[in-house]
Amino acid sequence: MKTSTLVTIYRLENLLNTQKENKDQFRLHQLLHINLIKRCYNSSDVLIDYDKKRVFMNIILDNTDKRNQKCKTTQKVMPTNLRYDNLTSFLKSCILEDDASIEFYKSQMTVFRSLKITTEKTVKIEESLNQ
Repeated sequence: MKTSTLVTIYRLENLLNTQKENKDQFRLHQLLHINLIKRCYNSSDVLIDYDKKRVFMNIILDNTDKRNQKCKTTQKVMPTNLRYDNLTSFLKSCILEDDASIEFYKSQMTVFRSLKITTEKTVKIEESLNQ
């Protein structure tokens, strides 16, 4: 495996291990979790119930039909309900190591970092306004 691939996986795993200090950070992590699951399971409509430790999703059964790529409502899906014991372990098991997935993770982490910086600045501005 390439060094850059290992670095990307290492950074993604570290991101999954980080604590969510406030609701804005939780929402950012939630988006990352959903995108990771969608990528791994080729799924849509992912919903994570953190309290019940469940992931609900529709796994796309066949996305080779070019007609259906424009209109996802006609795609054949399998409704799925997964239970996990440990969210971080489950999400780490969703990490794929192919080149396309690695590029996807890089882009997700770039977006995550930029949103996190924006969120942190917004929180600081709101805190200063409330003083």
